[in-house]
Order: sequence, then C-alpha cells, then structure tokens
Amino acid sequence: MAEVVQPETRKLAAIMFTDMVDFSRQMGVDEAHTLRLLALHNQVIEHAVATHQGHVIKTAGDGFLIEFPSVVHAVQCAQSIQTHFHTHNAKKAKADQIHVRIGLHEGDILVQSNGDVLGDGVNIASRLQTLAEPDTICISRKVYEEVEKKLDLGTVLSLGQPKLKNIVQRQHIYLLLAKPPTGLRQTLQVQRLKLSRRMRPVHWLAVAGVLLIVGAVLTVRYFPVLLPST
Repeated sequence: MAEVVQPETRKLAAIMFTDMVDFSRQMGVDEAHTLRLLALHNQVIEHAVATHQGHVIKTAGDGFLIEFPSVVHAVQCAQSIQTHFHTHNAKKAKADQIHVRIGLHEGDILVQSNGDVLGDGVNIASRLQTLAEPDTICISRKVYEEVEKKLDLGTVLSLGQPKLKNIVQRQHIYLLLAKPPTGLRQTLQVQRLKLSRRMRPVHWLAVAGVLLIVGAVLTVRYFPVLLPST
C-alpha cells in the first residue's frame, strides 16, 4: 500500500527565534563548560515554551525555532525567558552567565509534511532575532500592535524601519528592554543603538564625510598651519 503524503498547510502563527549570545566563541574557549550552560539554557527555554502553550519546531545548536497559536503567549514566553536569565546572571560570574537574543513576528506560515515551517512569517522572525541586542526581544509592528494594550512591555525602543535582509517590505521594528536606561552612559548607548539600527551604511558614510569636512574646517580656522619664514 502506497504511503499517504500529508499535504502542506498554511496558518497564521506567532514565530519566535532565539539565539544564545557568543555560543561559538565560548565553545572554542571551554567546550565542556559551554555545553553545561547550553543544557541549562535549553531547559529554561523548553520549560517557558511549554508553560506558554508553544511548540518547539526545531533546534539548531544554541538556537530555537518556536511556534505559538497566540501572539500574547509568545511575548509572555519571551519575557519569561529574559527575566529568568536576568535573575540567573545577577548571581553569576561573567563566565557563567547566559545571554539570549529573541525575535518575534506574527504572520502566515507554510507547514510542510515533515513539520518544518517556511514563509515570510518565519523569515522575518529570523531577521528580527539577528537585529536584537543581547538580553532583549525584537518584535515586529504587527506583534507590537497586538499586545501593546494587553501586556506590560516594559521599556519599548522604536528602531524605525530598518532594512531586513531579503525582506522586500519594510515595517516598524521595536526592541523590548528589560529595564529603562539609567544614567547618562546607558542613555547615550540607547540613542546610539537607535541611530545604528535606523541608518543604512551609506548614511553612516555620509555622516562620516560631513564630520571629516567639519573637522578640517575647524582645524584650519583655529589651528592654522604656520609656514616657514623666508
């Protein structure tokens, strides 16, 4: 009897990508210790996903691809993960800390017969994860609009509409910070982060060019070159 192949299906879902920061570098420094951290990392994420009614589609090394039927549960899960690691890191030496980036998007996905998922919804969530800073959650505008009045999102930082690799349509992106910046140094870091995510590389080149010109003008104006007397 011929095997029945299940057809591919489409559905709307919240997709989460996670990544353990500096995993590859840490593996090169101390493999055994890093694998112990990875085991703890996996345990925390798997527990949070199960608690918030998510489903782990697959893992790749230190990364998770997770699906949620509810975008609210997806954001709550991401917040739970970051809160847990924040508490963990506060008690640990730097070598024992675990830092995670998380990307979240809600969109149409194509579920293949083997359970894997494809589509723009998956691709955008993946790009958002790479855009996130350590210990933060990067979400699309669609996710933000779904949860902004339902959840306490903490400090929300707008990153504008940065270009996402291989994604044609731009959209507003938001970064959820664990806590508001304190002091001048952290405030400046947040402002620099906003600029770096909003501006294209060509814009940075233009800014650098302007700064060089201004520097040259100021040098000539206030520090004139003294020509040797004849």
